[in-house]
Amino acid sequence: MDEVDAKDVEYQPVKESRLGGFKATYFIFVMMFLDSIGFVANMASLVLYFMKILHFDLSGASTTTTNFLGTTFLLTIVGGLISDSYMNRLNTCLLFGVIQLLGYLLLVIQSHYPKLQPAACGKTECVHGSKALLFYSSIYLLALGGGGMRGSVPALGADQFDEKKPEERKHIASFFNWLLLSIVIGACIGVTFVVYVGTEKGWDKGFIISMSCAGAALIFIALGKPFYRVRLPEESPLLRVLEVIVVTVKNLNVRVPEKSDELYEIRGRGSSKKNLIPHTNQFRVLDKAAIVPKGTDARKWKVCTVTQVEEAKILTRMMPILLSTIIMNTCLAQLQTVSVEQGNLMNPYLGHFAVPAASIPVIPLLVLNFFNYVFWAKWYKYRDDVTLDEELLLKHPAHRVDDTMSTSVVSTYTDIPLIEERKESS
Repeated sequence: MDEVDAKDVEYQPVKESRLGGFKATYFIFVMMFLDSIGFVANMASLVLYFMKILHFDLSGASTTTTNFLGTTFLLTIVGGLISDSYMNRLNTCLLFGVIQLLGYLLLVIQSHYPKLQPAACGKTECVHGSKALLFYSSIYLLALGGGGMRGSVPALGADQFDEKKPEERKHIASFFNWLLLSIVIGACIGVTFVVYVGTEKGWDKGFIISMSCAGAALIFIALGKPFYRVRLPEESPLLRVLEVIVVTVKNLNVRVPEKSDELYEIRGRGSSKKNLIPHTNQFRVLDKAAIVPKGTDARKWKVCTVTQVEEAKILTRMMPILLSTIIMNTCLAQLQTVSVEQGNLMNPYLGHFAVPAASIPVIPLLVLNFFNYVFWAKWYKYRDDVTLDEELLLKHPAHRVDDTMSTSVVSTYTDIPLIEERKESS
């Protein structure tokens, strides 16, 4: 079904298409490197701050930390939604960056002045009244700012490459590899240097370093404005998928036509076939969203295009991976809470040097850095000279996800006897 004068389904054009490219992403790399120094350091060490300064007990500190981290990553959806539909991605990043700085400022103030800190009470939570207001305002402003910013920055970087141009499209994967590398390097500095300063020299000093790095990160990404391609705000992909679900539910009792040509699609003069996704027979129930009800016009939230339905199908195919990572991240949460708390009670010395318990995450960060850059990037560079079985090395991305999940399971099981032995010896 056609509609000649309908709005094209493709994204709105970017401003100044002559800009962008890798030269624009250098500012993004530096920004994420600097911001990750403080952000990841706080992910690892806040559980100790809650215990030692705010006098939470073990379970209270763990719960508060995981609530903070969960809120942060959920709020990336808010940042992505705003950057897609209401503000351009650069302005969204700057807005949430300022909110994050405000959260850091409140953390610095409370950690510096003992009068703003609660006294030990022997209960799960000792912070109340105005001190609780200051505390929760600080960490959730930090969560809102950090999460919102991380929901817009990767998309800003991807906007610098035009998918319609083969010479630019091939650089998108490389951009995300370098983005991850910059995050990991910043995180390694954060969980070593910043954590050491915070735990040994004073929490306020550690938070000041984090705030300074976050402020410098904002300056750097703002300096890149003359080089960015800025995509105009449009309809959010999340809302497009939500619309498919809602319309599908409305049309549950409608029969799906045998021929896909009878489903609604925009094929007007302004549309490009390149931007239309062809129909697939998988998840046919979602095709009900592309059926125009009899006696009604094709309007939003009444009918969806085939392309829109296929976008929802793509997300549906990804759900097994997304759902499986939920279980894996419950294990990672233990690394950032229980493992740090246990390490804080153990002998921290390697020789004459005391290793902060909150620096434990540097190990998985270094492993991640190795597999992201040293192994994959170098192997891809010299893959023509490799004589080993390509079937073993050049795996489908889903197989690499399987390997990662399997490694997580093995590492969890190997930790069980160590925990049992520790319990028996205590």
